[in-house]
Amino acid sequence: YYLGPIFWAWTWLAILAGTLADQARLPALEIRDSSVARPAGMLAAVAVAGMLLVPTAIDAPLRARQADLSHDTRARQWVDAVLTEVAPDAVIVSWWSTSTVLWYAQLIDHRRPDVTVIDDRTRLDLDYGEATDVIARFLGQRPVYVIRANDRDLGLVRALYALAPLDSPQATNVFRVVASRGAGG
Repeated sequence: YYLGPIFWAWTWLAILAGTLADQARLPALEIRDSSVARPAGMLAAVAVAGMLLVPTAIDAPLRARQADLSHDTRARQWVDAVLTEVAPDAVIVSWWSTSTVLWYAQLIDHRRPDVTVIDDRTRLDLDYGEATDVIARFLGQRPVYVIRANDRDLGLVRALYALAPLDSPQATNVFRVVASRGAGG
């Protein structure tokens, strides 16, 4: 995810360092003896490269500790809560960030193969329409749960459907679709 931007940043830093090194060499080119010009330019390039790398090297241990999420179990707790509470043969209308965690649990951990996770990409691929259309398609046939990316998207669902949150404090963003508001719900 971040490798592309990191690659571009380092590429531009390398170009900057090369440009600075070229600029440092220009006065040295006036000297007729190339054996003197070459070491001066190389020394300038090494100095610029060192100046660019030193702050990164000093900051690396702290940044590595901050980026280390190996002991963060919130995603595992969330997926455990969701997969424990959703009814058999459920449909979960989700979005990318939560879909990937659920799919991992299904495909890698072999948990809850009876649950169908339909995220925004799946909706497009299967021509299901909007999230509310997916809910309408399955409601009454299978238990339907919804997870939306933001309050606006959740509000669009709430306008058409009555929702009940899961009981779990770890999965406060997951709602069971209870009824259609147009059907007296």
